[in-house]
Amino acid sequence: MPRAGFEQTIWRDDALVVALRGDFDATKKTSLSTCLADAIAAKPRAILVDATTMTFGSAGTFSELLTACADAQRAGVPFALHTAAYAILRPLLTLRLGSDMVVHRRPSDARTWLRNAGRTDHRDRPVMTFTP
Repeated sequence: MPRAGFEQTIWRDDALVVALRGDFDATKKTSLSTCLADAIAAKPRAILVDATTMTFGSAGTFSELLTACADAQRAGVPFALHTAAYAILRPLLTLRLGSDMVVHRRPSDARTWLRNAGRTDHRDRPVMTFTP
């Protein structure tokens, strides 16, 4: 049985983590869009979307993530995704979406990014790297 998806926002100092849990099908599109827009409007130093326990993402979910990434970039807020979930990584790889947003697979990489993103000496390049 699918687990209903839900969002949770967690402040980490002056950065914001948006945790996505469970299944994000078409019925969650509006909720996800609102959550991500609110996160960007809060003007944190950086936004990290934690999708490590997200079990499904519909096409609309990926569309919302890409839209939020572009909106955050326009607002000057660094934006990245963290997940090791195959159900999320496979569509990102298949659709080549890793070139449009920063994606971290390893928790240590995500923590380092969150600690440094938005700092004057930090530069982001959209890249999706997969390490064992």
